[in-house]
Amino acid sequence: MSAVPAHGTPRTRYTSVGRGQAAWRMIGSSIEILALTVTNAARPPEHVAFDDDSCHDLCWARERFGKFADLWDAIRSEYWQLLFHSDASVT
Repeated sequence: MSAVPAHGTPRTRYTSVGRGQAAWRMIGSSIEILALTVTNAARPPEHVAFDDDSCHDLCWARERFGKFADLWDAIRSEYWQLLFHSDASVT
């Protein structure tokens, strides 16, 4: 099973929990966190995009943005579902 579609670019996935939404993708058997968006009814959403030249994995995101533990847990859960369910699309 491969996380890279036929055209060669990994699919960006979006997971939302509470006030946080993360953009992420699977690279091989790893998770790469691309961006974090934080919403708050009192002000405009804050968007943090991560440098394309550096791979920011789930562990890094947990350490840097620990208050979004529920979001990181949800991504981890989706990741395992994609890896181990042969009928799930990983593209």
